[in-house]
Amino acid sequence: MADNYDKAETLYEKGLYLQAEGFFDEAITVFQEAIECDPEYEDAYFALGCVLMEDERFEEAKGIFTELEEFDPGFPMVASFHGHTCLELGEFEEGSKDFGRALEKNAQDHFAMFGMARLAEANEEYEAALRHIAAAIDLESKDAEYFKLQCRVLTELGHGTRAVIAMCSALNLAGISGTLPN
Repeated sequence: MADNYDKAETLYEKGLYLQAEGFFDEAITVFQEAIECDPEYEDAYFALGCVLMEDERFEEAKGIFTELEEFDPGFPMVASFHGHTCLELGEFEEGSKDFGRALEKNAQDHFAMFGMARLAEANEEYEAALRHIAAAIDLESKDAEYFKLQCRVLTELGHGTRAVIAMCSALNLAGISGTLPN
């Protein structure tokens, strides 16, 4: 049994490396092999769902996150990730429920707050989107996607200067020089 776990852990680490290098198909295969070695290896399920999301295979990712949540309802952030797959699939009501459950479990779940902001933006509820994205940024200020969303929302609300500042933050986090003109 320990041998299976050790092999699964080695495969998991290899999968993380492949994912980081952008070899999504290979990472998916390796994560699946890790799960075959140890069907209770929750981190491998989560990583598989994440790489499927990154590869824009949202239906498959949703299935993995559903399976993981049924297996371990307390697994950190699984409801948030499930919710984001739902948003990508246009299943806003289900995504909203996921984000609500995630925030009930952990009021500091910045990814769930980001999801609520995305949902509010999709529903053209820009003030609510701005509140949610501001809360997400307060908790996790190193994600360019958060600032890109903030820029879009501020633009919709007519706050041009603040939108430019948010975009500069996004560009800087993405490694692109973004400065305000004098």
